[in-house]
Amino acid sequence: MSAHLLFLVVFRVLGGARGLLLRGLRARGLDAGQPVVRAFLERALEEFRTAARLRPASPITWSNIALMKHRLGERDAEFEAAMARAAGLGPWEPGVQRTLEIG
Repeated sequence: MSAHLLFLVVFRVLGGARGLLLRGLRARGLDAGQPVVRAFLERALEEFRTAARLRPASPITWSNIALMKHRLGERDAEFEAAMARAAGLGPWEPGVQRTLEIG
C-alpha cells in the first residue's frame, strides 16, 4: 500500500483520529522502519504542524505532534516542546495523558 493511499484512508475516511491511526498501522504489521510507513508518519507530522499553526491552543494537536515524533524516533526539541504544550494545555484529556506516558 502506498504512503499516500494509507494517509488518505486514515485521515480522510477515518477522520484522522490518533487511535485509529495507530490501530491501522499495527493491524497492517507496519513499523516506522519501513519506508512507506516512515513517509506516512512524516506526512502526518506535517499535517499536525499545520493544525498547530491553525489551532495553537489544541492540546490534542500538540499531543499528536509528540506522538508522530516518537513514532519516527525523533526525540528532539520539537518533541519536548510538543509534550510540554500538550501537558500545559490539556492534562485532563485522555489522549494527552496516553501520549505523556511515552515521554
